[in-house]
Amino acid sequence: MKRLISTLIAVAGVCGVVNAATTVEILLSTNGVDFSSVIQPFGGGIGLQTVQVLVSVSTTNPNAIGLGSMIFQPTVSNWTSTDALVPFTAAFGSNTSTPSGAVADASGQYGRITPWAAVSISSAQRLFGHFHQNGSGGAPPDGFLRIAQAQVTSWIGGTANTSGGSGVNIKQLSNIGRTASDPAFNGNVTSVHVFRYAVQLDTNAIRGGSGLLGVRFDAPAAGFGNLNTTTGQREVYWYADMNEASGSIREVPTVIPGLIAPSPGAIAVIGFGMIGVARRRRS
Repeated sequence: MKRLISTLIAVAGVCGVVNAATTVEILLSTNGVDFSSVIQPFGGGIGLQTVQVLVSVSTTNPNAIGLGSMIFQPTVSNWTSTDALVPFTAAFGSNTSTPSGAVADASGQYGRITPWAAVSISSAQRLFGHFHQNGSGGAPPDGFLRIAQAQVTSWIGGTANTSGGSGVNIKQLSNIGRTASDPAFNGNVTSVHVFRYAVQLDTNAIRGGSGLLGVRFDAPAAGFGNLNTTTGQREVYWYADMNEASGSIREVPTVIPGLIAPSPGAIAVIGFGMIGVARRRRS
């Protein structure tokens, strides 16, 4: 219970930071339609429970006309060997050279959402679910799922995983390099859906901490790419003009993780006053 309380306090603190211009939200759903940053725990004894995950990005910067790029490594805590990452619908490729390299923004589609697969990756660099257990690969204790390119076997900050450049590479083209076969430019800046994945959690598994209540869907800051070597900060790029090559607006993101936890009302009863923390979204 102490671990659960600590987790809820951490989420409350992160959710309270809303002044940063760029926000990355990890949204969860059990039906593929209704998404929220907090979902209620499942009962035991039902076997595998599928959770769909939607990554949404937004900015409050009035000069932004569309997302340029972002690289990140999703993680799921309290992971066990009987949990499973649902196979990606499109694990590699790009919108142009491999039409199946991007997926539609729809339930049951898992991978980089069109038009965010402008960077092509090979089969050797395919998106892969790395299982870290008992500190393997330099990970923290307990179990973690980490999604990154297949060749990056170390935990974030470990060997060959310090720049964040080998995570999930999200990018769309401006007018630079654009052809008639490329997907339309996405100019939304308030709720951009860039990546979908799904996991199957074993409700019968013995987990550390608070069981399913301790499962946290996150994107650690140190796992982001677009590393600014001058400041040491990792940034999300937004276009200010369609003729920019990579996006001149550079912002350090705030991440709102997804969490399996009691309903906001129940959390408020506990005394955290977190009513309304879960943001209801529809895909």
